[in-house]
Amino acid sequence: MSGATGASLDSMGGPMAQSTLGNSAGGGGGSFAAMGGIVGGIMSAWGDYTQGVQQNKAYQYNADLAMQKAQETRAAEALHQTQMERKKQSDTGHQFAEYAGRGVKTNTGSPVDVMVDSISQWNLDMSISSYNAEVSARGLENQAAIDRWTGKQIKREQTTKAVMGLFSTIVGASTN
Repeated sequence: MSGATGASLDSMGGPMAQSTLGNSAGGGGGSFAAMGGIVGGIMSAWGDYTQGVQQNKAYQYNADLAMQKAQETRAAEALHQTQMERKKQSDTGHQFAEYAGRGVKTNTGSPVDVMVDSISQWNLDMSISSYNAEVSARGLENQAAIDRWTGKQIKREQTTKAVMGLFSTIVGASTN
């Protein structure tokens, strides 16, 4: 120590360098801990945000698949309706040929009633099949809408969690 100022001198008579890195007595070591806490808070917030983004992407993908399945359901039903129409015509033609082959008059009475009833049953079956396919397709579309909404909600939730975590980190760092 030299003179009245209390400044430290090294062995050469010059001022001694003081460490700003801190010491165990409570110097600057706390600033490293605070920085670590801030970095950890930022990383945690980033993790929350990216988790929300990834979950949203997964729900959007599932929604796209459900919409694709709905379109495929309708396309398959259109094909099925065509096949059923052909089968109906074929069956009616066979009935007509059988009656005609047996010598039964096909333009009056029971043969006509039977063929009309058969056609009516085919039409009913086709309507039921079409209805069921449409119900299935709309269910898939509804699931797609729910998945899209859920994905957006999760993303918002995780983004809010990330922002709140950042604010908490910043407030915590400013109080230290």
